[in-house]
Amino acid sequence: MLTKDRGLVVLRGGPRVSPDFRGKLMNKFALLSAAGVMALAIPTSANAVTIMSTVVFNPADIAAPFNPVPLDSVVSLDAGDTLDLTVTFAGGATVSVAGESFIWPLLFSGQSATLQTSGTFEFLGASSNVVSGPVAISQEMSFAHIGNFLRPADYRLDSDTISFSGIRQIITVDSEDLGTTRDYSTIAFATDGIVGIAAGVPEPATWGLMIAGFGLIGGAMRRRRKTNVSISFA
Repeated sequence: MLTKDRGLVVLRGGPRVSPDFRGKLMNKFALLSAAGVMALAIPTSANAVTIMSTVVFNPADIAAPFNPVPLDSVVSLDAGDTLDLTVTFAGGATVSVAGESFIWPLLFSGQSATLQTSGTFEFLGASSNVVSGPVAISQEMSFAHIGNFLRPADYRLDSDTISFSGIRQIITVDSEDLGTTRDYSTIAFATDGIVGIAAGVPEPATWGLMIAGFGLIGGAMRRRRKTNVSISFA
């Protein structure tokens, strides 16, 4: 039954609630409210980041299965993070690979984990132009590394040989079972094919500097050859 009491509408009648039960109920609401505040205060996951890394790799270290070399700086990745990795070859060299069953650039960590990754892979030319790709790849790896494993069917052009001056791979860690950040401290470039290495060709600007340098050296040598002749009359 509804009645008015001092300007307020009050519900009278119905089941009565004992003071003890009312106190217990209020305590439960208080605990639930506190738990809700705590849940809001604890972040569910860290913010995902994109890490851009450029590595100059000695093509003589390309090997099968692996020949890891140290990175200049450690790369740390967690679930949700993205690695944008560009690898070029020392001295601007161009690498040719023939007869391979795989090409595999990868980073190594000291901790094993199962990762689900997705991303793209590109082979780069001498001017950082794309000579093959991008290839979309999604992989699951259960070891201490991260990197796209490629077979010839993924990138092969008309020729039986793939020639490139670098690679770029973008990898997103979609999930991992380690539960913490993994640190990658070494890099390897693996293939079982026949590897050929061609020295880099200087760019036009480099040629200009070299020619100017040769001109300065030639001018200095001509000045040194001049001798002063003095004539005296007795």
